[in-house]
Amino acid sequence: MQRLLLLLVCVGLCVGLKCKQCEEEGKKSTVTGGQYGIKTLLGCNTYYDEDGKFVADKCNTCTYTYQCSNGHSWSESEDCY
Repeated sequence: MQRLLLLLVCVGLCVGLKCKQCEEEGKKSTVTGGQYGIKTLLGCNTYYDEDGKFVADKCNTCTYTYQCSNGHSWSESEDCY
């Protein structure tokens, strides 16, 4: 989970996160949010592979909500642990 949050922070900071609706309308805005609000709570299969690396099936779905300074909001979902 911490790796996932770190990845999201890096994606937002390294790649940039913009409101798609504002971009389509030619507007500028700031974006807040990104903490997951919904996570399914299925038990995931975890194990250590032949090389001793930890493996966890991504059997849950995390949904992240964002808002922009122009009032637009959207959600994005991805598989997670």
